[in-house]
Amino acid sequence: MEKKNQTIRYDDKYYDEILNKNRVIFLYDLTDDGSAEKINKKLISMMLRNKKRPISIEINSPGGSCAGGLSIVDTIYRLIEKGTPVYTIISGRASSMGSVISIVAAKRFITKNAYYMMHPMTLGGGIDYLSFKQDRLKYAKELDNRLINLYRKHTKVPEKLIKKSIHGEVWLNAEECLKYGVVDKIL
Repeated sequence: MEKKNQTIRYDDKYYDEILNKNRVIFLYDLTDDGSAEKINKKLISMMLRNKKRPISIEINSPGGSCAGGLSIVDTIYRLIEKGTPVYTIISGRASSMGSVISIVAAKRFITKNAYYMMHPMTLGGGIDYLSFKQDRLKYAKELDNRLINLYRKHTKVPEKLIKKSIHGEVWLNAEECLKYGVVDKIL
C-alpha cells in the first residue's frame, strides 16, 4: 500500500493553545482598548494558573493609544508585584507605546535586527476642536511627563536623548538598546 504525502494544517486555535500553554503573548498590532483588553486578560489568566512561572510578551508594535498601553503597563506591574515574572522580547520593532510596554518587564530582550523608537505623545483622534485644544494640551503634557518618567525609571537612556524624544523621534538599534539599558540581552 502506497503512502500519500499528507500535509497537516493547523488553524490559529491550535497555535493559540500552544502559546497559551507556554505562556507567550503577542503584541503585534496597535495598542488600543481592544488589544489591551485581550493582553490583560491573557496576562491575568496566566498568572492565576501559575503565579511563579514567567510570562513572555513578544512585541512588534507600531504603538498606539496611551490609555490602552498604560493599562498593559499597570497590569505588568501588578503581576510582577504578585511574584509573576513578565519578560518582553522586541522582535521587529517597539515603537511609541510599544517601546514603553517593552521597558517595564522584569527581564527585557531584543532580537538582533529589531528597532526601538520613542517619541513625544501625540494627541491623535483626528480633528481637534479649538475649545478642546487647551484641555488636550494640558493632558498631553501630563502624559508626556508620565512617559518620560517611565523611560527614566526603567532605562539608562541619556537625558539628552529623552529630551530629544519630546520634540521628535529617537530610534535605537539592538546594540544601543543594550547600551542604554532598554533591554537586558540581545537574542
